[in-house]
Amino acid sequence: MLRATSDCFSRTVTSTELSEGCQIFLSFLTLITGLIVESVFISLEYFIGNKLFFWGNILTISAYFIALILLKFFRKPFLSSLTSIVALTLALCFHLIKGEIYSLYWFPLIPLLSSMLFDFKLFLFFTYSPIFLVSLIFSFQLFDSSYVLFTKETYKLGLSAFTAYLVFSTVAAVYRFILDRFREELRLLLDKDYLTGVLTRRALFSRLKAVNCESSPYSVIMADIDNFKQINDTFGHQAGDRVLKELGKIFKENLRRKDFVGRYGGEEFLIVLPETEKENAKFVAEKLRKIIENSVFNYPGKRITVSFGVAECREAKCSKCPKEVIELADERLYKAKRAGKNRVVSD
Repeated sequence: MLRATSDCFSRTVTSTELSEGCQIFLSFLTLITGLIVESVFISLEYFIGNKLFFWGNILTISAYFIALILLKFFRKPFLSSLTSIVALTLALCFHLIKGEIYSLYWFPLIPLLSSMLFDFKLFLFFTYSPIFLVSLIFSFQLFDSSYVLFTKETYKLGLSAFTAYLVFSTVAAVYRFILDRFREELRLLLDKDYLTGVLTRRALFSRLKAVNCESSPYSVIMADIDNFKQINDTFGHQAGDRVLKELGKIFKENLRRKDFVGRYGGEEFLIVLPETEKENAKFVAEKLRKIIENSVFNYPGKRITVSFGVAECREAKCSKCPKEVIELADERLYKAKRAGKNRVVSD
């Protein structure tokens, strides 16, 4: 649990897009913590004998139970996040109405969790809605002398905490705005290979996980530059870099919009073709092979060739395991190498 918590919180430093599992986990953690805290308050109110606030706490803890039931049966990230934040906000406002001013110090949990779980607009809504509710509660003390839940001392303490929350929320909103604005640039830095412009291996596997073999088969093409070591040894690594850069450009320009390509290793590229059977993938690989064979590259040798291995997800023992499909394509790539290079192998 500690590892899962650390992983979820650390992701918010550079990204506002958490995985579904992480969103559900944070919602669950919020609800369980709320249940424990409210159980303590219920016990205290019961022994004190304050029936009004005892039943108020019962209603508050019921909100957490309802949210947990929704989380258990639906397991939808947005619904889970929504119910947990609403339950938390209602609980904190209830304790504030009771005159427990210290509950204001818990309110920073709302912008913190909202920033992790929602887009910017919903984040602003949930972050600033407590400010409206708290202002409404405090206004009773100013305009209604019969409203005596707050003493003069606790009222001053509450205003200090309220000001601190307002400052914290505003800083969180500015940070979130900046993070959202530059998220695309951050994603490019993390997902794009700096030399070739194609996806990194990490980004490649991340996107490949979202491709479903059951609804429609997909194919992968493993491509490797023939005699690439000789290019580096003969003309230098700068020449090899230019070859890799231009090859990445050729791949991107000759694939469909829904296809994606990444740098799998040093001179190896992996192409993923969603909704594509092996025969069509073989045709794509052959097309790319001819384009590369006939292209002039910006290095002294001018020409290169590439070998290809093709595999379809349904050929793997486990169609839900991308690594097995890739291994199959890799085996066929080396068959192409052993058969003389500059060819496509799909069997």
